[in-house]
Amino acid sequence: MVLPGLITLDPTDAELATHLAEIGGDSFVEENWMRTLLSAFPSTSTGGERERFIAHALIAADIAVGAPHGFVYCLEDGSALAIAVRTTELPHSSWSQLESSAILDVAESVLTPEETQALTLQLEKMVPVSQFDWHSKGIGEDRLYFPFLAVDPAHRHSGRFSKLFEPFLAYADAEQIPCVLETYSPELVKLYEHYGFEEVQAIEDETLGLVQHCMVRKPQA
Repeated sequence: MVLPGLITLDPTDAELATHLAEIGGDSFVEENWMRTLLSAFPSTSTGGERERFIAHALIAADIAVGAPHGFVYCLEDGSALAIAVRTTELPHSSWSQLESSAILDVAESVLTPEETQALTLQLEKMVPVSQFDWHSKGIGEDRLYFPFLAVDPAHRHSGRFSKLFEPFLAYADAEQIPCVLETYSPELVKLYEHYGFEEVQAIEDETLGLVQHCMVRKPQA
């Protein structure tokens, strides 16, 4: 997709990819799903720079697998990041299948054995509320899926999220395809409702205290 006001990340642009991983990680480390994942890590890995490093590494891995397929976008000033996937352009059956290799790369390249074990065990526990292919049935084969959206924490409440997000919505309307995403924050549910999304399913794990809110935006005329 070529979208006005957005840069599609060139997979050879290591400097921009690193920058986007940093702002994405800084945003993601505050998110409920990530907080739940990190809660199982050794105490030496949580809080401070090590926790931030792990968050950066996880986003960097997603960027690394998404950029070669044209799935990674940012604002021209690099202050906001989107991973957006038109499902008919996926080289695998789903984003989760593509992403799984990225998580393994993180575990093998940057985590300690203790961190890798914690990551593996916690991901298994989180499977019930990590249903990232929930939209594969009943919505249609062709849809625009957002695995990740983030604004640099230093630029929040500046209108940058709308500048990032609205070109995708306009594209989806022009193509007459639905948009799908999930969030783990009630506050973000309200934000996405503002852009025309509706919550169609809530998947809850009371033990973890985590709720996956699954949202769909129908194409608009």
